[in-house]
Amino acid sequence: MTYLKIAFRNIFRNKRRSFITLSAIGFGVASLILFGGFIANLMLMLGEGTVWGGVGHIQVYRKGFSENFGENNLFFTLKNYKQLMEKLNSIEDVWITTPRLQFTGLISTGESTVSFIATGIDPEKESKFTSALNFIEGENLMGTDGDNAILGEGLAKELGVKSGSVITLLTTTRDGAINAMDFLVKGIYRSGIEALDRRSLKIPIRKAQELLYMDEVQTLVVVLNKTGNTGVVKDRLKDLINREKSNIEFKTWVQLSTFYRQSVDFLKGIFRVLQLIIAIVIVLGIMNATIMSVFERTREIGTIMALGDKRKKVLMQFLLEGAILGVIGGVCGILLGFLFSMVINLLGGIPLPSAPGATIPINVKIDMVLQVLISSFAIAVISSFLSSVFPSWKASRLEIVDALRHV
Repeated sequence: MTYLKIAFRNIFRNKRRSFITLSAIGFGVASLILFGGFIANLMLMLGEGTVWGGVGHIQVYRKGFSENFGENNLFFTLKNYKQLMEKLNSIEDVWITTPRLQFTGLISTGESTVSFIATGIDPEKESKFTSALNFIEGENLMGTDGDNAILGEGLAKELGVKSGSVITLLTTTRDGAINAMDFLVKGIYRSGIEALDRRSLKIPIRKAQELLYMDEVQTLVVVLNKTGNTGVVKDRLKDLINREKSNIEFKTWVQLSTFYRQSVDFLKGIFRVLQLIIAIVIVLGIMNATIMSVFERTREIGTIMALGDKRKKVLMQFLLEGAILGVIGGVCGILLGFLFSMVINLLGGIPLPSAPGATIPINVKIDMVLQVLISSFAIAVISSFLSSVFPSWKASRLEIVDALRHV
């Protein structure tokens, strides 16, 4: 307790220098908290956008589908998919299971013909969880729709069609036959991914099966009550597959989204660099303050050692002062981080332009993440302590006679 009292007195002996040092630590910690919270919210938005944009939480396929996707994907289908859907829906935390059938071909208006990527969907189920489609014209598919289709904005512009236009889809079936069918454009949407909107369209899955002469599907999209339950449901699905020896495989939304994984790794790398920079700033600030303190108190150090205090006590005293500066600066930084984040969130967040390849701008808020708070505080304390080691060691190595003669 005596050591603490003396350390506090010594720290605030030079109030201006201590204030500057604590400000550097505090603003450094606040910066880490703000940027860490920014990254956390951005990753949350990217993740939820991926899930509710149509990927779902888990996608189930016939074994071998992933390896052969794009080549023989119509040959790797789920035949008894309705029974499998019932089993998946019986798993706890599963909200919706919906089938999909994807194929490619040519789309024509009589005047223009371009290639397309079509997805047959269950309109009623898809409309419950796909929130990323922004309809710029017309409306979404409904459960009662028959020969209706919705097109991506880029594809509609290239064809020169609008809501109410008639289009013809031409595709090759699994057996090599060619089939065509007319559809009425019910809506034109913007998904937020420009490249996808140039080629994508959606039709009811019943019409997709009719067009392809098949009654199977390729994919079952599993949507959960909560994204955080993905890992738990993944384990339950593994148990189901192993128990029934099912010829199926599955992937989670993280595995399916390469963009999300790359974005997370990139943002985490930037955050680690920022942590290193802040730690260096703190080390330099504390080291400078401690060296100045040692220089000013050289005669005092000589006096207390002449009175019988051991070098170890001098060393511990200066180390304690550095650690206290780190603790106080860390606490101030956390309070500043809370304050700044509240102000930013009340103002609506930080507006950002659309991501590369996307078309929709976003507003990012600051999340308070416990792990970020702890790591930021730890960086302040540890950096402050370590930066005090060398000056403290130098102070404890002073010769008593030389220290007493110091002017």
